[in-house]
Amino acid sequence: MKEALHILLAEDNYKVALPIEKILAKTRPIGKDIPDLKMTHVKNLREGLVYLDAKKIDVILLELDSQKEQIEEALANIQAHSPHIPVIVICQEDPTQRRLAFSAGAKEVLFQKEVSAPLLAHTLANAIMLAEIKKELQEARQEVQKRHAEFQAAYQASLHLTATLELQPVLEEVLQNALSLTSANDAHIFLYDGKHLKFGSALFDSQLQEKPYVAIRQNGITYNVAQSGERIVVNDMASHPLFEDQHWNGAILGLPLKIGDEVQGVMNIAFNRPHTFSENELRILQFLGDQATIAIHNARLYEQAQQEIAERKQIEESLRRSEHRYQKLFQSMTSAFAVHEVILDENAKPCDYRFLEVNSRFEQLVNIKAEDLIGRTVLEVIPGIGSYWIQRFGWVAITGKATYFEDYSPDLKKHYAVTAYCPQEGQFATLFTDITARKLAGQALRESEERYRKLFASSKDAIMTLEPPDWKFTSGNPAILKMFNIKDEEKFTSFKFWEISPEKQPDGCRSIEKAKEMLQLAMNEGSNFFEWTHKRLNGEEFPATVLLTRVDLNERAFLLATVRDITVRRKAENALRESEEKYRTLFEHIPVGLYLTTPEGQFLDANPAIVKMLGHQNRESLLETEVSNLFVSPKERKREKVLLEENETIQGFEMQMRRRDGAIIWVQDTAQVIRDDKGQILYYQGSLEDITERKRMAEAIKHMATHDALTDLPNRRLFNDRMKLEMAHASRNRRLLGVLLFDLDGFKLVNDTLGHSTGDKLLKILSKRLLSTLRESDTIARMGGDEFLVILPDIDDKEDAAQTAQRILETIHAPFTFNGHKIHLTTSIGVAFFPDDGEDVDTLVKNADIAMYRAKDQEGNRYCYYGED
Repeated sequence: MKEALHILLAEDNYKVALPIEKILAKTRPIGKDIPDLKMTHVKNLREGLVYLDAKKIDVILLELDSQKEQIEEALANIQAHSPHIPVIVICQEDPTQRRLAFSAGAKEVLFQKEVSAPLLAHTLANAIMLAEIKKELQEARQEVQKRHAEFQAAYQASLHLTATLELQPVLEEVLQNALSLTSANDAHIFLYDGKHLKFGSALFDSQLQEKPYVAIRQNGITYNVAQSGERIVVNDMASHPLFEDQHWNGAILGLPLKIGDEVQGVMNIAFNRPHTFSENELRILQFLGDQATIAIHNARLYEQAQQEIAERKQIEESLRRSEHRYQKLFQSMTSAFAVHEVILDENAKPCDYRFLEVNSRFEQLVNIKAEDLIGRTVLEVIPGIGSYWIQRFGWVAITGKATYFEDYSPDLKKHYAVTAYCPQEGQFATLFTDITARKLAGQALRESEERYRKLFASSKDAIMTLEPPDWKFTSGNPAILKMFNIKDEEKFTSFKFWEISPEKQPDGCRSIEKAKEMLQLAMNEGSNFFEWTHKRLNGEEFPATVLLTRVDLNERAFLLATVRDITVRRKAENALRESEEKYRTLFEHIPVGLYLTTPEGQFLDANPAIVKMLGHQNRESLLETEVSNLFVSPKERKREKVLLEENETIQGFEMQMRRRDGAIIWVQDTAQVIRDDKGQILYYQGSLEDITERKRMAEAIKHMATHDALTDLPNRRLFNDRMKLEMAHASRNRRLLGVLLFDLDGFKLVNDTLGHSTGDKLLKILSKRLLSTLRESDTIARMGGDEFLVILPDIDDKEDAAQTAQRILETIHAPFTFNGHKIHLTTSIGVAFFPDDGEDVDTLVKNADIAMYRAKDQEGNRYCYYGED
């Protein structure tokens, strides 16, 4: 039975509503396809729009008696609110209103005068039919959109699957598509290796879970699906046994991700409310699950491939390193090495061989580069090579037996040890080792042995051998016969070491006991050198040095003794000792500082005079001091050493040295180089004199000669010297030089009234004031009396001189106070310039003097330029 058709009748003229209702009542018998009618009548459209929210309306009958704007507005409101409900407009008989109603969205428009039950029934039937068609079309469109969305999801998943081998992006895409196509709340994928589940990816409320989900229940749906390989659909968790202890509400699908029968993982799709999974949802989720399965499988294959590639790369790298080590070893061999291929004639006899590989030492051996050897035959490279080389090496390649021999190369003038072996059939490798040094060493050894025999026989030192345990002599050279006054060697070998010695040595020890001690020490330490007193057979004792050296030969140990008679040396040493004692007395008591130093600057000896001169308490303190630390200027130390080594001696070299207390003194050094017989420097010896006081007096005399005794300002002599230097500097640099000359106006009155001592004090104070007024580069000099000269070097223009002159005027004009008396002075200053006013000292001073008197003529206390009007 069809459901009743619900009609909403809305009129803007309520008075004409009743006839429409009566007409509607008559439509049922006429329209067979029209179901029962249910009508709701509202007074106006606004009330009808509110009613649409509360009731299900199938058709709207809108009776309008309005203007154009009201028709458009009414239909626009219905379309905006309920566009799916068909609208039938009943209006006045006005074609314009009819067109407006159709254009505004009405399905049918009837004039009021033509409305009848048959027409209304027909119109309602058409409207119902059109509404159903529209509904079916809408549902079909929604189904198409849904299928399109599913296709797009599948297409995107396939794109991800083919575009990347990374697992995570594909899994995230699959889960996002699953949620968007099913309106589920959560989705997650776990990976399965046959025993354990591992988190893959998850979306909760469409948000990607950043931290891995690890709380997987052993008896939960995920493990059940993984272990069974079967899909589990739970439409309501509250009533499912897998969730009876969890008190969860919702629905979940557990989908195995399988390739064949092998489960790769599990995909879960969950709702937070009960939900019945449709066949369409199961189908699309299965498809997405297949995509995830392929991604997991591909990722695992990719991981395996990557691992295999890494292992292969590791093997290749190992092979490369091994080959590199081989090549490095091959090229760094100290022996010449080469690999060859034998060439046989028609009788299978070796007739030539070809170079396959050579190292750098082989290149050096034959003096041919590798690129000129490899691939060529030996007869091409060395046409004159002897056939026995080819036959010998060919035999190795054919038989596989190695060979070794030594030979001499006249062309290379070297001895070689040659090893040849067969690395594989038809090839042989050769190793040439240069044994020239060994051969020459053997020859040198034989020559050395011959020389030693001659030396042994001709040596003036007694050379003998003796063996434990009785320490009898076993051999000796001819020198022992003369040294010990023995007739023949046979008699000598009957003695023991201590039997050709006095009973006691000079230190009081018995010779037999001390000799055994020295002999045993040599055996233990390998050698022993000492002085000893021997005795000739005629009873004469003589001093000697003894060198005992242990020799191990043929598993037998003995001592080689070398005895040298030092009687003459001992006499010379005694004489030298007496001479040294005399020298030491002189060295210690002479008032001049004497020293001995190494070339590196270490004191060897120093007498008391130099110790005192340099401020040290004792000799030991000075001997521990580096000579270079005494010099104030390292350059002076270096210059003195160069002069000394170039000239062998220096006389009166003056320099500054620093005493131990930090005080600086001037010294004068006289030294010479002492060399040995070979010309090597043994040490420096010299004398040092303190000339500090002499230098001070010389400096004082020099200062007195160039400075005024009263004011300590430069005098006319120093002024002239500096003027010449400044004039030369000004000429080179094209700069201006100023000269100021001035005296004190009324200074004679000071001397006459206050005395010359007051005048002298005033000049001293004035000099200090003037110095503070001038630049450091300026020079002020006192010419005598109250007359002063000033040099102004390197000035930019005459204005600079004017400013200086003005400061001098102000300085002199400031009052001086002596014993309660205030003295006021003025001055007149003449200014001349180089080179404008003169090109020599006398001319400039004279012209400055002329300018000064011009200033005096103008009542003084002013300055004037020379040549100024």
